[in-house]
Amino acid sequence: MTNSNECTLAVSGITTSGEQLTTTIVRSGVSGWDKSGTGMRVKRMTTIGQKPENMNTGSYIKNVRWHDITLGYYSGSNLIYSSWGSGQTGGYHSVPADKVSVNYIGPGEETVNIQL
Repeated sequence: MTNSNECTLAVSGITTSGEQLTTTIVRSGVSGWDKSGTGMRVKRMTTIGQKPENMNTGSYIKNVRWHDITLGYYSGSNLIYSSWGSGQTGGYHSVPADKVSVNYIGPGEETVNIQL
């Protein structure tokens, strides 16, 4: 069970070789986090790290797909899950159309391609 001042992230996905993996990361000592989820903000991003920033390296990622995104919080000792919906989406960041394409299905599902 996640405690206050502790953040847990569980991610499931499929590797480029077709293997399905689930990874859970728990970080303690994260001040301000509460297991009830009250006042918490989560940012979902698809990025390529470039140093120094060069938008013409030829690097790419294709078909990064976000789907079935769920958020969880504790109510007493019960873990409550809900789908990532419009109510959890605070906004979008515009991206250069010649570098990034997004196939937006809904708040909890989209596919992203990045070409640098």
